[in-house]
Amino acid sequence: MIKSATLLLVLALAYSSAASADDFAGKSPSGNLAFASKDEMLYIWPTANPNERVILYKEDVLSLHAAAISPDDAWVALEDGGGSAGHTILFFKRQNGFKWKQVGDADSVDSVEIVGNAALQSKGIKGDLDHSYLHPVEWSGDSKWLTVELDARGETDDRKQHVQITEWRCRYNPTSQAVELVQGNPGKIDITEIIEESGESTPPPTPTPTPFDAVWSDGRRLQSPEQHNICRIYRVASNDQLAMRKGPGLHIRSS
Repeated sequence: MIKSATLLLVLALAYSSAASADDFAGKSPSGNLAFASKDEMLYIWPTANPNERVILYKEDVLSLHAAAISPDDAWVALEDGGGSAGHTILFFKRQNGFKWKQVGDADSVDSVEIVGNAALQSKGIKGDLDHSYLHPVEWSGDSKWLTVELDARGETDDRKQHVQITEWRCRYNPTSQAVELVQGNPGKIDITEIIEESGESTPPPTPTPTPFDAVWSDGRRLQSPEQHNICRIYRVASNDQLAMRKGPGLHIRSS
């Protein structure tokens, strides 16, 4: 019995180590469909017949992060992307039987760009967003709208304001690519002014001309105290009086 338990533990550890850290799995709201990701491929199958499992999508460059199936089992929203490339949502629609077809593609219809523009327009601004990450949240009951959540940052077109979008939500229609704002949006859009640091140094203040740069009536010039410090010592008696004479210097008059 101990050996069997040990063997099961070893097999479980081997499977978990082989699985990617980003692997995920789930079911549709109806419970009729199930999905799972492995090695950057998304598998989907009817829960009543797992042998009909098919590969819905295979990612060759980026990564798969999450998926959501609509209540009518007709749509699959797949979060795809990675790193600074950001995340977008790919949409797949069920065809006859158990075949699936991608609706549009990230090159022609990029859901993250459409939602990002809608977020900016909600604030009455236009801009360029980068590092944008779009996540599926929940399908509407009629399977026509998907609530999505956006995290992004960027700048306005005039490059004067920085934009930070955090957990901003709206509803996205994969058929018409229309966007609807949601009541009580839990996210926020912060807009701050961009302060550019100037590389120019501040010029030194212009020195105030010294009043000592004056020419006396006899042509002599009083030297500026900023340039020269002249100190003279006079022996003055206790009953001497000091008086200014006509020109630079002191006149000492003994009483």
